[in-house]
Amino acid sequence: MRCDTVVRHEGAYPAFDCDGFSTGTSGGPWLSRAAGSPELVVTAVIGGPHGGGCDPATSYSSAFGQPVLDLLTRAVAGQGASALPDPPSEGC
Repeated sequence: MRCDTVVRHEGAYPAFDCDGFSTGTSGGPWLSRAAGSPELVVTAVIGGPHGGGCDPATSYSSAFGQPVLDLLTRAVAGQGASALPDPPSEGC
């Protein structure tokens, strides 16, 4: 599935609107292209706050940064799972 759209930020979360994404798109790649470049790169993973969102047309991503790089490094090294806090309420 493809959706060409403009990305905005809702708090710390990048977000975009695209009708037609169905249940199960969470975890899929969020691809982008630098201006003038033909190359697509994975810049995020679809998911985010409120169990994926309050509006089915809006998709989110966790912000990529040092915490995501640290998690990837742990996974590649075969280290144990991280302890995560309970997720917040849906908030919708």
